[in-house]
Amino acid sequence: MKNRYLIKLGTILLLAVFISSCKKYIDPAININPDAVVDVPYNLLLPSIEVNLGYVLGGMDVRGVTGMWLQHVAGQARQAATMGKNYNLTEADVNNLWNSLYVGSMMDLYVYIGKTGDVNPQARGAGEILMAYALGSMTDLFGDIPYTTAFLGNGNLKPTYDSQQSIYETINTLLTQGIADLSTDKTANAVPFGSTSNDKIYNGNIPKWIAAAHSLRARYAMHLSKKGTVDYNAVLVDCAAGINSNANDFQMPFGTTESNANPLYEFDEQRGDVAPSTSFETFAAGDPRMDVYVGGGENFGTFYGSISSPVPFISYVETLFIQAEAQLRLANQPLANAAYDAAVTASLAKYSIADAAWLTANTTGVLGDRTLQNIIEAKYIALFLQTEAFVDYRRTGFPVLVPTAGSEIPVRYPYATDEDLYNHANVPTGITVYTALWWMSGK
Repeated sequence: MKNRYLIKLGTILLLAVFISSCKKYIDPAININPDAVVDVPYNLLLPSIEVNLGYVLGGMDVRGVTGMWLQHVAGQARQAATMGKNYNLTEADVNNLWNSLYVGSMMDLYVYIGKTGDVNPQARGAGEILMAYALGSMTDLFGDIPYTTAFLGNGNLKPTYDSQQSIYETINTLLTQGIADLSTDKTANAVPFGSTSNDKIYNGNIPKWIAAAHSLRARYAMHLSKKGTVDYNAVLVDCAAGINSNANDFQMPFGTTESNANPLYEFDEQRGDVAPSTSFETFAAGDPRMDVYVGGGENFGTFYGSISSPVPFISYVETLFIQAEAQLRLANQPLANAAYDAAVTASLAKYSIADAAWLTANTTGVLGDRTLQNIIEAKYIALFLQTEAFVDYRRTGFPVLVPTAGSEIPVRYPYATDEDLYNHANVPTGITVYTALWWMSGK
């Protein structure tokens, strides 16, 4: 018995020594893959950021839902019918959008801007403009959103929410700084900014990036028209320095294969739950652009719903409509009329439509002085499936739309499920899809 006890004790001691020796012997670095990527050069980050922004903001979660609410298109089956006709957009429905923008695009932009630093101010300028656009897109859908403490990782897993007013101030600062950075002498840049592989939008064309920033700055200033603080002369200066042709539109191109296809095309191919809107077809009856908006067998139209369709961020046509509205608000009626005519003409030209008779009948020579309603309704048609039309509807009330359910059309998105679960204390409360955004009311 005693010998058996001693054998067991000896075995235990030997095992303990063996285990202890193993702990000291095994190198902790054994679990580190020496081939794994631990850092990415900033020039390789930019194309993935651009593609992700275009894919997420150009897909069903944004353009599809707001397009249904605006009655550009109509939800006809399953989830699309629930969200589009019944306005039942839930926290779970926007969770993917929220995470894709924060964990994906905006976090990458934060890293990208930090990496470029003073090493490449021109590349940083492009990042600042894209961050401004991403923030503008998010705040115009959700209202107050995290920004100041949003990208600290483990340093702050529960970011606070910045007010929409402060987000708008940040947008203006980013665009102004982006213009300044892009205007920096190229010799200051350690790595050239400018190739198809590095920049999918403008191929590193600095003047085009600067023009896009000016157009965006005019757009976000105009969003505050109800606040009574807009400097419309400054808006016109930005428009003059902004995008100056359809060829220079700020948009994300997509390819001709399924692996790099336009997101609305993918949705339509996989689900087909959206159809042309009879309301929009009635509103724009006789308009020659309807053939590209709803024709060609594509429920989102051939220009925006085909496999290689681009996702527009801001365009020459929109810049001209902003100019028309700014001139009108300054009581410069002849100049407002001229900008209106230029916008409608450019819109037809964008789709290679030549219809001189229709154009003559639908410009100010025949229609007379343009009102705010005229400008916004013409813009509503021209900006088919673009979320900027949703902003215009909320700040002006035009076009006048009849809700497909209840008595109101939604004006915002609810906050995402993950935010409510993991950042509950900071998420604004009492929010529904009918709660007005900050810029929708006066001072």
